[in-house]
This record gives sequence, C-alpha cells and structure tokens, in this order.
Amino acid sequence: MKNRGIVSLATVLVITLFLLSVSILMGIQSGTSVFTGFSERTAEVAQALAETGIQDATLKLARNKDYAGSYTLTESDGSTTDISVTQGNPVVVVATSTVAKPLGTIKRSLRASITIDSNGVITTISKNNQ
Repeated sequence: MKNRGIVSLATVLVITLFLLSVSILMGIQSGTSVFTGFSERTAEVAQALAETGIQDATLKLARNKDYAGSYTLTESDGSTTDISVTQGNPVVVVATSTVAKPLGTIKRSLRASITIDSNGVITTISKNNQ
C-alpha cells in the first residue's frame, strides 16, 4: 500500500510540473504576441507619418514649384518626420518618420519623385519605401 501512495504522489508531481511548464510557455508566448502587435501598430503609425510628410511637401510644391529645403514636423507625442525637398527633374522628396515608444523606436522612410510642368502643375507623383 505504501508504494501505491508514493507512485500516486510521483504521478501528481509530474503532472503538476508539466502543467506548470505549459502555463509558463503560454505566458511567454502571449507576451511575445503583445510585443509583436505593438511593433506592427508602431510601424503603421511611422508609415502614416512618412506619407503625411510627402503630402506636406507636395502642398509646398503646389504653392511654390521652386521650393527646396528641409524641415521637420513634430507630433504631440514626440514623433517626428524629417522632410527633404530637392529640386530637379523630377523633384525628389524624402520623408523619414521616427516613432519612439517605451518598447522601441521605429523609423520609416519614403521617397517620392514629383514631376511639375512649366506652369507649376504637379503632373505625376510616384512613391516608394526606402
């Protein structure tokens, strides 16, 4: 009878350790999922800010086809978008956004080639990620 109790106790301990291990692994996995979701959301914000930078520079060019220069847009949360406009044929605009959060910093950069006709009308805009 004593051996039966010891076997039962050993079985319960093994099952308990197994369940504890599974619980710990599930906790680690869910933490990783939360971080991945955070990174994806931050990357989406960074991409949107870079797009906004391209749009802002396009507006400046629509008002003044000869505009050239660099400037920075700063959001209320401290995120920034650095924008550079270089005259040429086509005009090249580069917008690089930086979103800093407690879990990390994400950067996104877009490059746009903008064609402007002799009357100052924007005829084409092509964008790509850098």
